[in-house]
Amino acid sequence: MTEAKEAILLVGGKGTRLRPLTVHTPKPMVPAAGVPFLTHQLARARAAGVEHIVLATSYLAE
Repeated sequence: MTEAKEAILLVGGKGTRLRPLTVHTPKPMVPAAGVPFLTHQLARARAAGVEHIVLATSYLAE
């Protein structure tokens, strides 16, 4: 069996439980340890061998 090299990261949502941090900042861009949380997710995916990532966005997607 071959390992999947693709992933979908669910990065949408309003982040209501993270307010007030998410009032003007999308949840994936909220800093964690000095960098956006999404950066940590992408690094972990790459370390796991993921080569193609789809970001499933929604609220404040731009």
